[in-house]
Amino acid sequence: MPLVVKHKYRGFNESEIEELGLEAFTMRPARRLMPLEKDELAKLTKSRLLEYRKKALSLENSLAESDYHEQNIKDWDPAYIYFKEDPRWQLTYDLVLHYLA
Repeated sequence: MPLVVKHKYRGFNESEIEELGLEAFTMRPARRLMPLEKDELAKLTKSRLLEYRKKALSLENSLAESDYHEQNIKDWDPAYIYFKEDPRWQLTYDLVLHYLA
């Protein structure tokens, strides 16, 4: 899973990072969502569907607008959805809304 350096440290050069030490940097995992198949979503309870919807909505809109733009996205697990611009996000979100209706 990719880790992202908090925004306040993004402008630091290599020597400043080395001087502070890696322990000074707070890392957080990138938000991601495992897309579920239609039959998997159909089996979820209403409360679990609401939690899944909330997680889907928590994703950032696009890589360009995110804090992750300095990361190498090719290293990320392609099984997950990381951004709402991913076409799988809209399909998954529409299915969640369908089962909540």
